[in-house]
Amino acid sequence: MTEKINWYENPSKKTLIIFGLLWGISNMLLVLVLTDLFTENPLKAKNIMLMIFMLGSTLSVTQLYLRYYKMNKVEKRQRV
Repeated sequence: MTEKINWYENPSKKTLIIFGLLWGISNMLLVLVLTDLFTENPLKAKNIMLMIFMLGSTLSVTQLYLRYYKMNKVEKRQRV
Protein backbone atom coordinates (compact mmCIF):
# COMPACT_ATOMS: atom_id res chain seq x y z
CA MET A 1 0.00 0.00 0.00
CA THR A 2 1.33 3.45 -0.83
CA GLU A 3 1.89 5.92 1.93
CA LYS A 4 -0.02 9.18 1.59
CA ILE A 5 1.95 12.38 2.01
CA ASN A 6 0.22 14.64 4.51
CA TRP A 7 0.92 18.37 4.30
CA TYR A 8 0.70 18.73 8.10
CA GLU A 9 2.93 15.81 9.06
CA ASN A 10 5.44 16.34 6.22
CA PRO A 11 5.32 20.07 5.45
CA SER A 12 7.27 21.63 2.61
CA LYS A 13 8.90 25.04 2.58
CA LYS A 14 5.99 26.37 0.49
CA THR A 15 3.52 25.15 3.14
CA LEU A 16 5.52 26.89 5.87
CA ILE A 17 5.54 30.18 4.00
CA ILE A 18 1.81 30.07 3.24
CA PHE A 19 0.75 29.14 6.77
CA GLY A 20 3.25 31.53 8.35
CA LEU A 21 1.82 34.43 6.35
CA LEU A 22 -1.78 33.40 7.03
CA TRP A 23 -1.03 33.06 10.74
CA GLY A 24 0.67 36.46 10.93
CA ILE A 25 -2.04 38.31 9.02
CA SER A 26 -4.91 36.67 10.92
CA ASN A 27 -3.37 37.30 14.34
CA MET A 28 -2.61 40.91 13.40
CA LEU A 29 -6.24 41.42 12.35
CA LEU A 30 -7.47 39.78 15.56
CA VAL A 31 -5.30 42.10 17.66
CA LEU A 32 -6.69 45.08 15.77
CA VAL A 33 -10.24 43.86 16.47
CA LEU A 34 -9.52 43.14 20.13
CA THR A 35 -7.99 46.54 20.79
CA ASP A 36 -10.36 48.54 18.57
CA LEU A 37 -7.38 49.75 16.53
CA PHE A 38 -5.12 49.99 19.61
CA THR A 39 -7.44 52.21 21.66
CA GLU A 40 -8.56 49.61 24.23
CA ASN A 41 -6.88 47.08 26.49
CA PRO A 42 -7.06 43.61 24.88
CA LEU A 43 -6.96 41.79 28.24
CA LYS A 44 -10.68 41.88 28.97
CA ALA A 45 -12.98 39.01 29.91
CA LYS A 46 -15.06 39.43 26.76
CA ASN A 47 -11.99 38.77 24.58
CA ILE A 48 -11.05 35.42 26.12
CA MET A 49 -12.35 33.29 23.22
CA LEU A 50 -10.36 35.24 20.63
CA MET A 51 -7.26 35.02 22.81
CA ILE A 52 -7.71 31.23 23.04
CA PHE A 53 -8.10 31.12 19.25
CA MET A 54 -4.86 33.09 18.82
CA LEU A 55 -3.04 30.78 21.24
CA GLY A 56 -4.30 27.69 19.42
CA SER A 57 -3.27 28.99 16.02
CA THR A 58 0.16 29.93 17.37
CA LEU A 59 0.67 26.46 18.82
CA SER A 60 -0.40 24.70 15.62
CA VAL A 61 1.86 26.85 13.42
CA THR A 62 4.74 26.27 15.85
CA GLN A 63 4.12 22.53 15.64
CA LEU A 64 4.13 22.77 11.84
CA TYR A 65 7.54 24.52 11.89
CA LEU A 66 8.96 21.99 14.36
CA ARG A 67 7.85 19.08 12.17
CA TYR A 68 9.48 20.71 9.14
CA TYR A 69 12.80 21.21 10.93
CA LYS A 70 12.70 17.70 12.40
CA MET A 71 12.02 16.21 8.97
CA ASN A 72 14.87 18.19 7.37
CA LYS A 73 17.25 17.25 10.19
CA VAL A 74 16.55 13.54 9.59
CA GLU A 75 17.00 13.97 5.81
CA LYS A 76 20.35 15.72 6.28
CA ARG A 77 21.59 12.88 8.51
CA GLN A 78 20.56 10.31 5.91
CA ARG A 79 22.47 12.13 3.16
CA VAL A 80 25.77 12.06 5.05
